[in-house]
Amino acid sequence: MKNTVLLIIAVTLSIMSYGQIKSFTLISGKEYPNNTRTQYLQLDQAVNQDYHIEIKGEILSHPLITNFSFYDKTDYSQIMFTSDISLNGNDIIDIMNQVIEKSSITSENTNSKVISTQDKYLFYKFNISDTLDEALKKQIISALLKDPSIVDVKISSQEMKIKTIREMTSDEIIILVSELDFEMTPIISQ
Repeated sequence: MKNTVLLIIAVTLSIMSYGQIKSFTLISGKEYPNNTRTQYLQLDQAVNQDYHIEIKGEILSHPLITNFSFYDKTDYSQIMFTSDISLNGNDIIDIMNQVIEKSSITSENTNSKVISTQDKYLFYKFNISDTLDEALKKQIISALLKDPSIVDVKISSQEMKIKTIREMTSDEIIILVSELDFEMTPIISQ
């Protein structure tokens, strides 16, 4: 019985830590007079390709980080970032692990539907209930583009197409424009 309990605990811990980044090696770094630094890190393991877009979006939405990339597109264990000097590699790894943990928990339960992907971007489509005048279209686009994960918005007569750098839920997108006077519903791809 004791061995069974220990086995269950060991399996649970290994599942929880799977995909988590545990350490990194600083390849190089440089500090600048404006209190920022750029660092190149080698992670202890490659990041699952399913998470790299969401990780990049989450890290770039941080107010103290100005640049981030997986600089070798064939090896997702090498990253580069530029940030305020108060952040270091451990802070970046913590953000990455939070995204990995959140993504692995919610990947089965998300209500977002990616219509298509192109390069590193994800696209979402929504039906629009009313014909929108140009002023309201501009307000909608402005409200959506305030989210750093959204990089482009196109609105046609009855449809909106949103381009993002990370996976988002439909609710997440709708909340961004909830104060504006129109209705939108996600188009679910089959």
